[in-house]
Amino acid sequence: MIGYFNITKKQLLTFARNRGIKPLGNCKVDKFNGVSPINEAKKNEIAFCRFEDENAKKWILESNASAIFILNSLEKNLKKNSKVLYLPCKIPRLDFSSLLKKFWIETKSIGNTGKNPEISPNAKLGNNVKVGPFSKIGRA
Repeated sequence: MIGYFNITKKQLLTFARNRGIKPLGNCKVDKFNGVSPINEAKKNEIAFCRFEDENAKKWILESNASAIFILNSLEKNLKKNSKVLYLPCKIPRLDFSSLLKKFWIETKSIGNTGKNPEISPNAKLGNNVKVGPFSKIGRA
């Protein structure tokens, strides 16, 4: 799956409401530009946690993600004024996957120009351009 993820906070909140999710927190991020595992996520990225044990609570509180899908049962352990947008739901992995399905953007392929190039749909390439292995064009 080669592509990218770009969603506004408004789009995320609308997605959550449409799935019956009541977000918690006061996230200051207006745009999310990636998804990562909870322990690797950075600011402006979305993650999920499917566990509810003590390790899960630790991962959630220590994560740098700006938004996290969590189990409903963990809602009571979180501060409502958190700088993270928590999305409590029944099956976090399912809602996270649904979000990806709706907002993931596949990059176009330009034939055999290199191994796994990532080229934004908005990129404009000139004639006879060759793209090297693992190149990323149009996305930071």
